[in-house]
Formats: sequence, C-alpha cells, structure tokens
Amino acid sequence: MTASRHVRCAFVGGRLFQVCVFIFSRTFVFIGLRLVESSLKVQLAVEAICPLCILGLATYLAPTLFYMCLDFGDVIKRGHPISTEALVTYVPSGAMRSWAWKDVGLETADCISARYNLFFYPRYPKEGQRYEVVLLPKSKCVLSFQPVK
Repeated sequence: MTASRHVRCAFVGGRLFQVCVFIFSRTFVFIGLRLVESSLKVQLAVEAICPLCILGLATYLAPTLFYMCLDFGDVIKRGHPISTEALVTYVPSGAMRSWAWKDVGLETADCISARYNLFFYPRYPKEGQRYEVVLLPKSKCVLSFQPVK
C-alpha cells in the first residue's frame, strides 16, 4: 500500500466524500477492510463514536427539522408558502458558521419582529433595507430573500 492510499482511507467521513474519492481515484479502498484487520479497541472506538456523533447531530437538528416538517405541511395545505415584504432589523457580525447558517432579524409587514435563519445564502443582507421574503414561520427559516426594487 502506498502512503497516499493510507491518507485517503484515513479521511473517509461520509458517503458523498467516499463517492467523490472513488470517482477521482483508481486506488481507492474502503476503510472497512482495514478496520476488520485492526485491533478490537480500534473497532470498538469506531463503532461507539460514529453512532454517538450521529445521535448528537440528530438531537441538535431535531427541533428545527420538526418545525420545518410542520411548515411544509402547512405549505402543502395552503398550496403556496408565505411571501411578504420585510425590513432587516438585525445582522450579526463575525459569526464562525456564517457560510452555512446566517441569523438575521426581520420585521414583517404585520409589524412582528423575529430572528430568522438563512441557509447557504451567499452574503448577509443590509440592515435597514427591505426585502421580499418567503418564510417558514414555525421553523423561523427564510426560503427566498430578494431585495425590493
């Protein structure tokens, strides 16, 4: 085995990464074969840590996903999501996770102020500017965020 093969196998984390490495590498080998040949302590550590990480992530995301399901149920009943104009009242600065999850304060047309989540939005909106937004009210998520012209 070459050193590059060891490095590739050591960093295999998720299925998407495995597929990407498999497509771009002819020498890719799944880590399972090496794990079977390793010591019992290593096997137990992997078998204990992976489910615990998945359980922790599921616990962290459960409330948001639950309310998103309720919101999508309402969208199906109503036939369309809630679209309204909103004023940006709060924009945080210096967030470490700002590339994936942005927290912004919005004041909607019915004068209700709340913080909403923007997922994978390319940049922060400008504070004090009006936007046309599509909201999921229970999960406090924004599906679309377009400046009003």
